[in-house]
Amino acid sequence: MMRILHLDESLVTRHKGNLAVQKTQQGVVLIISLIMLVLMTLIGIAGIRLTSTQERMVGYAFDRAVSFQAAESTLREIEARIDAAGPPRPATGVCQTFGTLKVCGTVTASVQRWNDTMFTDWTSASEVGTGTAKITPDYLVEYLGNTFPCDINTITPSTNCLRYRITARAERGDERSRVLLQSIYATFTP
Repeated sequence: MMRILHLDESLVTRHKGNLAVQKTQQGVVLIISLIMLVLMTLIGIAGIRLTSTQERMVGYAFDRAVSFQAAESTLREIEARIDAAGPPRPATGVCQTFGTLKVCGTVTASVQRWNDTMFTDWTSASEVGTGTAKITPDYLVEYLGNTFPCDINTITPSTNCLRYRITARAERGDERSRVLLQSIYATFTP
């Protein structure tokens, strides 16, 4: 006994049409996949660059903060040294050492010492920090004289106040984190 199968021609035609559509779709899928892969790679590279840039920015901010704290600490240390030195009065235009403190006389030049690249009398202060955050700041003390009133609220002010400009500089790493701080410190003479 034999069976005869009849195929519906519409099914055969539909099947052939699907094969033709499938072949063209495989090429389009490949192209779309490659485009998606390139886009994902570009997004990944951009993310890595952004992250590394942010890490560098955080590192610079940390270095600057440590430098600022070291310079500020140096200002306070030098103010205490001025009081301990009794307060010193150097000769005009020269730098002299008083105990552990180096003080420069009144500036006679138009260029400020702290801004002069030729000035070499910066003095090292005490180390600040520990480990990799250790910094040795430099300082400069300039005697400004005793012609300033001690109390600006009195009618006849006495001029027994000595004033000093203290400049502290600190840097951690390279010049990007250099900090320069100044304070005017007044002390009384007995």
